[in-house]
Amino acid sequence: MESAPNPSPDARQSPNTLPYESYHDEKGYAPYPQPYQAQASEVVAPRNTARRRFRRILLFSFFTWCMFRFFVRDTMSDLRWVYHRHWNAATSDDWDYTVPGGISLQECVQGEEWSPSDGGSSKPRFPFYSETSFTLPISSETLFFVSRGQRLIGAVDVVTSKEQAQDSATVRVTVGYHREEVRDLAKACVLSRNDDENGVGFFTPVWRSGRSPRGREYELGYNMTIILPDVSSFSSPLAIKNFETDVQNTFQHIEDPDHKLFFHSISLTGSNGPVSAKSLTATKANIQTSNGPITGIFNVTKSLELKSSNSPISVAVGLESEDADTVPTLEARTSNGPLHADISLTSASGTGGSFDITTTTSNSPLRVTFSDSPVDSRLSLKASTSNSPATVSLHPAYEGTFTVQTSLFGPTLRRKSDVEDPSGEGRERNVKFGSIGKGPRVLTGEVYWDEKRKDEGAVSVRTSNSPVVLEI
Repeated sequence: MESAPNPSPDARQSPNTLPYESYHDEKGYAPYPQPYQAQASEVVAPRNTARRRFRRILLFSFFTWCMFRFFVRDTMSDLRWVYHRHWNAATSDDWDYTVPGGISLQECVQGEEWSPSDGGSSKPRFPFYSETSFTLPISSETLFFVSRGQRLIGAVDVVTSKEQAQDSATVRVTVGYHREEVRDLAKACVLSRNDDENGVGFFTPVWRSGRSPRGREYELGYNMTIILPDVSSFSSPLAIKNFETDVQNTFQHIEDPDHKLFFHSISLTGSNGPVSAKSLTATKANIQTSNGPITGIFNVTKSLELKSSNSPISVAVGLESEDADTVPTLEARTSNGPLHADISLTSASGTGGSFDITTTTSNSPLRVTFSDSPVDSRLSLKASTSNSPATVSLHPAYEGTFTVQTSLFGPTLRRKSDVEDPSGEGRERNVKFGSIGKGPRVLTGEVYWDEKRKDEGAVSVRTSNSPVVLEI
């Protein structure tokens, strides 16, 4: 059967003309229309669909390969651990211990040398505990304490005891564990460094492959309790020349509510854990951690550094100026956590003294309050945060300039009424202020009792995208 012919150009131009009308014969009859014959057409899939299908296959293959590789590595790690779990740490090629440079190991307790223990108040809790203890001379130039290793969490507590000998410190190390063979790989050691620097360290293996055994049963917890002599209430505080910690994944706490300890220098360094002090008195103190808060009461005569990250700082700080040549300093810094400091400034002579303070956080509120300050003292303060409110409350004794700055909001100055002259001389306080720049975003001014001292101190309070308040 012949197929219908293609329409002529004229027929294509007229939508109402049927294709077979161009075939009239001479008598005017039109031939019988040819039956309709369906034309097979080829359907071509869009290229985009094929590309999407290819991408899905590629992504699925990559994901499957990653999961398989992860599973194989984990399985091999666990199998290697089971296979080598009875190895002696001293001869094993599979792990090692990380000891900071310059430190020598003098005496170590490991394996069966650990003594049974009920754990006492150790934190965190484990089903089994062992312990050991060491004695260090109080007269050491430095007392230092270290922890290193994988699968390790712990706590360091500094306490006093009347039962402790006056010339020594006892260091009790308690280890918590789920499996004895895991405990056997941990060791506690007496350490020495340089001249007359003595300490204690707790070490767990660091796996050369970079991957430690997985599972809760491989975790270790330790508690290091440093027991110092509790001196008589009628004598001077016990003086420690230099005290240092350098511990990982560890809680740190100073328990000295009665001010029986005095540190000429103290440095508490940690990570992934809080640092707290019921009371800490020192000439110089440096407190550093990460992902953990810093809280407590700190009193220093020269310098105090408080540094954390992703956590709050909430402290009461006392800075004492011993003489005109010494400027006590405070630097408190964190990020993504509130910063609250209640600061008391004092002077050994009762008046005067210079103080330098910096408080900084970000994305969290900041509040600094001065509860005491000597007459005729000089204060330099820089307080800042971002994307959160900032508030500073000055003591009436403050004299000097101030700058208050933010964005989107107008800075606020709050003047306390009926403020009496802190010198007792009945002087009148002067407060002058005004806005600068485009728009009321920066407020500057000065406050003084004696015009000669109107530029003595300098206070700067800053934030962004949030309210800022200065109280005078």
